[in-house]
Amino acid sequence: DVMIYINLIILALTTLVIYKTFLLFTDLLTATSCVVVLLCVFAFGQYVGIGNYNWITPYSPEATHGVALIASFIFFWCRFIIQRKHLPFIIAALCLGISLLTKLDTAIAGILVAAVGFILASLTNTGKNNFNFKNAFLFAFIAALPGILFFVYFLTYMSPNEALHGVISGLSITSNTIFKNHFFKHVMGTDHLGINLIRMAVMSVFIFVLIFMAAMTDIFSHKRLRKPMILGIPLSIVVFFILFLIPELFPWDKVPRSLLPLTFISLTLFLIAFSKSSHESGGRLAITPMILWTVFALALLIKIAFRVRISHYGFYLSMPATLVIIACLLYWIPRWLRTRYKSGNVFRLVVIVFLIHGIIYHMNLSNHYYHVKNYPIGKGSDTFFTFPPDIFEPAAVMDQSLKWIDENIPPDATFAVLPEGVMINYLTRRRTSLPVTNFMMTELTLFGENRLLNDFKDHPPDYVIVTHKDSDELGVGPFGVDPQNGRGIMQWINLHYNSVALFGNEPLAEDSSGTGILIGKDDSQISTFGIKILKRKSTTEKEFRP
Repeated sequence: DVMIYINLIILALTTLVIYKTFLLFTDLLTATSCVVVLLCVFAFGQYVGIGNYNWITPYSPEATHGVALIASFIFFWCRFIIQRKHLPFIIAALCLGISLLTKLDTAIAGILVAAVGFILASLTNTGKNNFNFKNAFLFAFIAALPGILFFVYFLTYMSPNEALHGVISGLSITSNTIFKNHFFKHVMGTDHLGINLIRMAVMSVFIFVLIFMAAMTDIFSHKRLRKPMILGIPLSIVVFFILFLIPELFPWDKVPRSLLPLTFISLTLFLIAFSKSSHESGGRLAITPMILWTVFALALLIKIAFRVRISHYGFYLSMPATLVIIACLLYWIPRWLRTRYKSGNVFRLVVIVFLIHGIIYHMNLSNHYYHVKNYPIGKGSDTFFTFPPDIFEPAAVMDQSLKWIDENIPPDATFAVLPEGVMINYLTRRRTSLPVTNFMMTELTLFGENRLLNDFKDHPPDYVIVTHKDSDELGVGPFGVDPQNGRGIMQWINLHYNSVALFGNEPLAEDSSGTGILIGKDDSQISTFGIKILKRKSTTEKEFRP
């Protein structure tokens, strides 16, 4: 509950910051539309079986926190460029410094945005104090303060090397092994690069054609009709009802594939406009926030560059780019049409119709998952709802496991969950004795299996809980079976622990299938799942099977 409330507060503050930032370079309608899309599409949605790809229950809080911090940096940095005052300068530096302690992708995005921000600040003359090397040095010092303070704090219970690693760990995950991993290649789209590039090109052409048709309709209506809305309003109503009655007519699930080229083209045009504005003109001030936000959008798209989507990691990685395109469609293109052809209102109305339909589409898709999540897990204030066992087999297995742990494992006992599942520790209020709570490929690559195994040897938990995890997406065999995926750890565990309980099927077996959620499929297609509980060999117990 506490984390959800905190994330709601962070979302509210992020919404306010984004609204204020977009007001700097667009208008009220555009800024409002952007935050409505943020809240209706990205903030609360569930578009895959797992419900941790949104801003309220993110799979990694550092992801949304990092985006919120960089969005805040952009806002306060733009305020500094305009006002040249100390307070926004200091806040911007602190926001960037804290963002570097979150995730690698957001940290890289923050560094790129800051670098461009420095250049724009030096090229923009507001008649006040200009940005210079002294300012840059002071900014770097303030931005480093959060990391320095955390380093000093870590020194109270870590060695200097461990403390330093704790501070820079978010920036140190640059191993080629990780980025060559099958999972990350699939996430980025490089596993089928040719196919993904073709899909990106096709969808980009499709969107360009729609934009061109809407612009031509707008120009025609203003040239041929005394009241252009005589055509614009009926056309928009017809388009809306066609999309509403035949929702599959517009491929919303594929539209995000066009975000990368569209955002890159937008940045190019804004940089050209910035360069053509005079050094002292207010035009540069108007374009600066848009440039920073577009750089931010492109930097985050790197991780999913050739397979951009709203779902999965897209809930935070594709959000800035989506808002950039909305700003272009609702403000910058109509502004150009108004300057060139004294038009733009019909175009804007058509865009609003598509935005409304897009919001409805994504809310319906999300509701498709939410309305069947009625099976309670946990108890008291920890209770959450998931899919019932007939469509999500792990639900019943997890429920049985939690009840067994409460009844059979002492409250002061420790256990570790492998390869992942620290939520079981939380729900049962049992600690782990290990410094690492996850044993997936990322952790095995980052820390090394030998170090994780030594943690087991130095601080062996009283129990080990093994949960099934499909490793196909990682391009390796099951955890504990594949030599690349924790076999050494599992061999040590099997030597020093005895099995005391098994729920469902044997986890991590070589012939085990995944744990997908198959709504509407028959029972034969439901995947198998299991949880196994092992106890240290101080005593032996007969294995329990429900």
